[in-house]
Amino acid sequence: MRCFGAAAAVGFAAIAIVVSADVVIRNLAIARIPWISEFTEYLLMVSTFLGAPWLLHAHGHVQVDILPRALSQSNARRLAVVANVAGLAITGLLFWRACLVTFDTWQLGSLVFKNLVFPEWYLLAPILICLGMCFLEFALRLTLKDYNQ
Repeated sequence: MRCFGAAAAVGFAAIAIVVSADVVIRNLAIARIPWISEFTEYLLMVSTFLGAPWLLHAHGHVQVDILPRALSQSNARRLAVVANVAGLAITGLLFWRACLVTFDTWQLGSLVFKNLVFPEWYLLAPILICLGMCFLEFALRLTLKDYNQ
């Protein structure tokens, strides 16, 4: 999971560097690089998805803890199980749908036609991998006693 977090951090750092360099290059009228904004758009999406499994693993996601604090410890654990089952179901459904869409775009040979031209499934593969890792994280939380508590 740390590798996912590190990859996301590298992606966000690359976005900051590339956007800053683009601003300097354009303002100094050195050159115009038309694919920079498109590249940062894709990198933002990929970095966000790469960070999701690490964030979930580190319990760094937004969490409302008013209700669990008001409940007894056993009821708070039950609520956590319900939340993890819901997370497992949602990520499982999204993973399955991402599998279908990724396979379809790969099978059809769909291409992204902008400044950069490449197979569409290249953008979908990170989503598929990261949803799978989130699904695995929820499954581990439900099956392993005292997992990451």
